[in-house]
Amino acid sequence: MIAIEQTVDIAADGRLRLDMALPGTVPAGRTSVVLVFPFGEESPRRYVPEPFPSIEELKAEAAAKYAEMLETGIDPLARFAGCLKGVFPEDGVEYQRKMRDEWPD
Repeated sequence: MIAIEQTVDIAADGRLRLDMALPGTVPAGRTSVVLVFPFGEESPRRYVPEPFPSIEELKAEAAAKYAEMLETGIDPLARFAGCLKGVFPEDGVEYQRKMRDEWPD
């Protein structure tokens, strides 16, 4: 792996245009490039994800949804039943069998 660090200016429109002369040791061809934007603690543009709920909070939410389902008799997932009908050109089970037939034994 080769690491190249370069300071760049990001335009006001939020676009970054890269045009770099790479060292001769970088092979030609398709590759992946990783961009890292190291913003400091004081930066207003620093991304801070929302904290993930605790397992206790998730369990309480699931229990509340289950209690609501028991009270109303309506399964919240029932609205999705059949929503993909006609989307796929063939039966899902047949497609899965066809894919498995390609596996070597």
